[in-house]
Amino acid sequence: MSTENDVARSLRLWLKEARHEDADRVLVLVFAQVPATPQRRANWLARRFPPMSNTIRFGIAAAVVVVAAIIGFTYINSQVGSDEPSPAPSPSANLGGALPDGLRHPFLGERRDVPGRPSTAAILVFGASTFEFFDGTTTSMRSSAAAMGSGQLQVVSVEGTAGCEIGDEGRYAYTLSPGGSLMTITLGSDPCPARAAAMVGEFQRSDCRNADNFCLGNLEAGSYSSQYVEPRPAGEWEARFGALTYTVPEGWAASADFPELYQLMTQSEYATDEGDCGDCDASINVWVNPLPAAPNCSENSAAGYGTSAADLRTWIADQPGLVSGPQHDVTIGSLSAFYFDIELAPGWTATCGDPANPFIGAPIFFNGYHLAIGVGDRQRFVLLDLGDGNTVAINIDPRDATSFDAFVAEAMPIVETFEFPAP
Repeated sequence: MSTENDVARSLRLWLKEARHEDADRVLVLVFAQVPATPQRRANWLARRFPPMSNTIRFGIAAAVVVVAAIIGFTYINSQVGSDEPSPAPSPSANLGGALPDGLRHPFLGERRDVPGRPSTAAILVFGASTFEFFDGTTTSMRSSAAAMGSGQLQVVSVEGTAGCEIGDEGRYAYTLSPGGSLMTITLGSDPCPARAAAMVGEFQRSDCRNADNFCLGNLEAGSYSSQYVEPRPAGEWEARFGALTYTVPEGWAASADFPELYQLMTQSEYATDEGDCGDCDASINVWVNPLPAAPNCSENSAAGYGTSAADLRTWIADQPGLVSGPQHDVTIGSLSAFYFDIELAPGWTATCGDPANPFIGAPIFFNGYHLAIGVGDRQRFVLLDLGDGNTVAINIDPRDATSFDAFVAEAMPIVETFEFPAP
């Protein structure tokens, strides 16, 4: 089930096929705006019950994508149909070659002080020959970009923003980890202090199959940070790099990073994803502040229960459609937690899901997304309190009950590395 809006998909294909000299730049301009709005509110998480096809319906409102498409076409028209020439960078801008494939991604970094934008999110967006800085709200520092030899990068301003003048040329050195998941950039020279502050440092590659998300995609073994999930929401949401950190061995992928949900899955599972997989098998899911789901599977929470880890455990134990195993203590990062396993009660016949496509199952949690369990499924839940009323539910979801033990043995060591640093 695809969730990429038809307009966005058509625009993406048109840009790729057009081979216009500004296609990479337009693609960056348009799609860099999409993740600025937190994606949220799926319908049902179908749990391996056709015809729901095991996906969560991630996506932002269609209007946001349409607006992005309008922005893109407006830019195209202004460049292709206008007699006004674009500002020319310095003559040295064309000395280098196109950026290597390993650089043609967004790269996510921790928050930093950029002149004119203190304590801003830091996302470097590279195309084949373009660079832009995305601070979580707007793009700036638009520049041409070229490879000047192994590990050398040149950027030349094509607009005067953030203290950069048109034609300002910066030189940087970069190194990529063996699998390309991590990048370190060091400064050679740059007359634009804001760009230097934005670019220098350590970054994570975002290679997400979902074009509407900044998830990391396939990972090499190592430690990583989230960008959008916020386990400790307070006031208006904003991106907070490192709100979740974790360590994975080889063979894993980060497949979703939304304000209420972060997801890891095996790379073999991720390889079959078409860009919208939020409920794939063989996954680890971090749910922010889950509520007990309404027993009738309506889009609501159950009354009469609290929201602490202990309250959620009580809710699970009280549900006739669920059978839960014994509770075990565990340490997650530096926090105390507990876990238990869940199955659907034998003989349960009530249904959940989209009324047009119901499935036999029982609801578990609701946080804007629904989480349910169905026939033949077995899952592990780890519950922990973060303080200040914030709770996290970590869901380990194997392919089916027969693969439960093997997958849990893989997943639990990863879960135990999770940290949830306070702001």
